[in-house]
Amino acid sequence: MPIRWRDGPSSLRWSTAFIRLALVLLLAALAALTSAGAAEPFTDDAGRRIAPGPPAARIVTLAPHLAELAFAAGAGDRVVGVSSYTDWPESAQRLPVIAANGQVDLERLVALQPDLVLAWTSGVPAQEVARIERLGMRVVSVEIRRLEDVALWLRRIGALAGTTTAEAAAQRYERDLAAVVASHRGRPTVDVFYQIWQDPLMTLNGAHLVSQILAVCGGRNVYGDAPTLAPVVSLEELIATRPRVVLVAAPPAQAGRWVAAWRTDRRLAAAGAQHVLPIDPALANRMGPRVLDGVNAVCVALETARR
Repeated sequence: MPIRWRDGPSSLRWSTAFIRLALVLLLAALAALTSAGAAEPFTDDAGRRIAPGPPAARIVTLAPHLAELAFAAGAGDRVVGVSSYTDWPESAQRLPVIAANGQVDLERLVALQPDLVLAWTSGVPAQEVARIERLGMRVVSVEIRRLEDVALWLRRIGALAGTTTAEAAAQRYERDLAAVVASHRGRPTVDVFYQIWQDPLMTLNGAHLVSQILAVCGGRNVYGDAPTLAPVVSLEELIATRPRVVLVAAPPAQAGRWVAAWRTDRRLAAAGAQHVLPIDPALANRMGPRVLDGVNAVCVALETARR
């Protein structure tokens, strides 16, 4: 039976207005989804194909920098569990610690009932990640190797959590990064040994984010060509590289001891190391938004060495 308009053209006008209103509301809803981080599927840093899907409501982070990224992306209120050494922001310190040194307490993890686990690819063994996945939990692996990747993962975590502030955080980071790079461009090159541990003596190679930080500041990582990400080196090998600067990346109490030990070792000084300076690893080594503070700290240290 054909539909008959009871009130003629006025009813038709009302129907048209209603349809227009519905379209406006639909477009507004789509815009809200986009600003909340709705995104196309992507491939994580372990090769998984990830579709954002429903926003994650309970997130566990398995490295300190992943917690920092989640909070910066506007998902801090969704984080329910963290790893050891997670100390930023301050509110993250009060969350349950369910992982340490790459090992995950599966019983505590299950009790938290997360719908998203953010794993650090080079910091959490693949077998640990596999155990988590066998429990039916969704894992996304993150491995930030470039300063630019921080913005990328702010957007991705924002999409996974459905937040509305991740895009603004990513854009702000990109602006700050561009400004930092521009302000330090053109500095003379300085050979640098970047120390992350004393016994055994350890550093980071060219694949780590730290090498790019050094490069931004006019530094050259003397172990940039090492085959492993965090190689153990001998003192004899280090002396042969003849670094002009040693940057000691350790917490303040440790750094003081390590710096003092280097300054009394005449062999290193004779090899050309004129400056031994501490760097806060919570800034320079962590792959989150605060890394730009680490870049500035490294640049200031190298500028001191050029005087």
